[in-house]
Amino acid sequence: MAASPTSATGDGPVNDHGLPRPVVRDALPALTNIFGPDAPRRYADLLRRAQLGGLETDPQSLRRLIDVMADSDPVIGVVGQSLRIRTASFERLFAAEQLTRSEP
Repeated sequence: MAASPTSATGDGPVNDHGLPRPVVRDALPALTNIFGPDAPRRYADLLRRAQLGGLETDPQSLRRLIDVMADSDPVIGVVGQSLRIRTASFERLFAAEQLTRSEP
């Protein structure tokens, strides 16, 4: 099965296991689950500190945001760690899919 062109947020690929690659915008729903109506303010502050606009879809921008989250309060740090784990899971599964596709 080929990778789908979009993730849950419509910004990145989905691997063969249906796991979307996290992108910067995925931090907002994750923060909303914890902080409710205060999440957009916290998200905007994190974006400012990471010097991001919020629409980035590249892995480097997400890593930068996760690093800023890790340096925030402990709760935001845990949300960042969950995004780090999701990213690592996507990357490992995607790499395994590529290896199995390249085998004769």
